[in-house]
Amino acid sequence: MKPIDIEHEVLLALRSTPGQAIHAIRRRITTAHGEGPGWRQVANTVNRLERRGWVRIVAEQEVNEVWHPAYGLTDMGRERADQVHVQRINAQGKGVAVGCEACGSRPGQYHSPECPAVDAFRTGRIPGSGMAEGGSA
Repeated sequence: MKPIDIEHEVLLALRSTPGQAIHAIRRRITTAHGEGPGWRQVANTVNRLERRGWVRIVAEQEVNEVWHPAYGLTDMGRERADQVHVQRINAQGKGVAVGCEACGSRPGQYHSPECPAVDAFRTGRIPGSGMAEGGSA
């Protein structure tokens, strides 16, 4: 993933569920097949967004007996996340495949088993990239 893609994914993850620690953000933007950015890439992106004033620490969470900061969007960050969300919607309207926002899976992949949008065990592949629902490349 390019850094701008990771940035957009982090903004969208925090837009839908504020107050997440780095490991939760990473889990949210990683696909069911484990594809996605590493923990360090997500942490660097969150720090960069914090320096820009788009993200701030809103709480602390205990993970394995260690306290981690939980991040949320500022007003400027919420505006930017809304812009990214609109760009995604517009891309879908133009037929550009972007995947499932609920589980983060990409076109041509299967939904994550934990995907809240669909029953992943009954749904085929995510359409796009010249691939039909349930088909193969």
